[in-house]
Amino acid sequence: MSLTINVLFEHDRTGEAHGCSHIRLLRPLGHPSLAASVRLITSHQLAREPADVVIVERWWKPDLCEQDAIELVAEVRQRGATLIYTLDDNLLDLGLDEEGNSIAEETLRATRYFIRTAHGLIVSTPALAQRLSALNSRVIVLPNALDERLFKPKERDVVRPGSRPFSRAESDDFIRIGYMGTLTHAYDLKIIVEPLRKLLYHYADSVRLEIVGVSAEQERIKRLFGTAVKFLEPTDGAHYECFANWFRSNVHWDIGLAPLSSRQFNQYKSDIKYLDYGILGIPGIFSKIGPYPASVLNGVTGILVDNNVEAWYRAMEALVQDEDMRKQLGERAFKHVHTERTLEARAGDWIRAISEIRLLARNVH
Repeated sequence: MSLTINVLFEHDRTGEAHGCSHIRLLRPLGHPSLAASVRLITSHQLAREPADVVIVERWWKPDLCEQDAIELVAEVRQRGATLIYTLDDNLLDLGLDEEGNSIAEETLRATRYFIRTAHGLIVSTPALAQRLSALNSRVIVLPNALDERLFKPKERDVVRPGSRPFSRAESDDFIRIGYMGTLTHAYDLKIIVEPLRKLLYHYADSVRLEIVGVSAEQERIKRLFGTAVKFLEPTDGAHYECFANWFRSNVHWDIGLAPLSSRQFNQYKSDIKYLDYGILGIPGIFSKIGPYPASVLNGVTGILVDNNVEAWYRAMEALVQDEDMRKQLGERAFKHVHTERTLEARAGDWIRAISEIRLLARNVH
């Protein structure tokens, strides 16, 4: 018997679902392996047709206020559906440290109301589950997983995981180091500015830096790194599927960087950068902070480093000098992500989590 699930995904003012909505809800629950188990309804507002389960994501809609949350929860309960709230960041404490972005008080109250009143929560990390457990004891951890269908390499893209792509010009012998992040990660990028400048100076003839994102910082970053840096701009639109296609076809990095500052908010982050790099066979260097020590096997599927100049420089230089190490790390990360962290392997976890919450909710009432 299948479940009818109504997903109220987080979206912008145009109605477009955010990238995290695709990764965390729309792709998993729409995966072909769940076709017999799930009848999926995606909407901006609660659908008129009945559903067994209603899942609300993060801030749901622009200008979310507590009254919106109160009305939605009341309607879902009146219909007799199970209400699940999902989070992949610690939005409760956003802005409490000096580097965080503030959150509107009305939105914060709505977030807390959803957390307290939902029949259960689904979150992305154990740290986040622990943080929220005081407000709702029914919390299930489902780590992120990527939809393998979006990242199947085309013959013209790669020879094998960790190898140089066919599309790269034969005369291009540069080792490409890459960084990807939104504007909110500008503070994380600061961690590697000094070691990167040092590396690009010492290996000026062989290393180049490529960046995806942090667009508002482009001019400042260009002043820091000069002609050694290049910004890659997605050309297929902001939709997640388009971005994934562009990313697979255009990002050909020999080394991927994932610095993460020690601010409190980052302790609850997921390991999405490991997945992004690993699914393409890109060997990565990761801060020994937050999610990465639990998901990256140091020296096997990636390199973990302390957040200091010397540690980051040594790790980057080691990979620049050792092509075999790059290849081995990339291939192992590729194998691990494709075997353990794709929806082909993990989509079923969503049905088990939803069923567990429904059972817990029935036992409570």
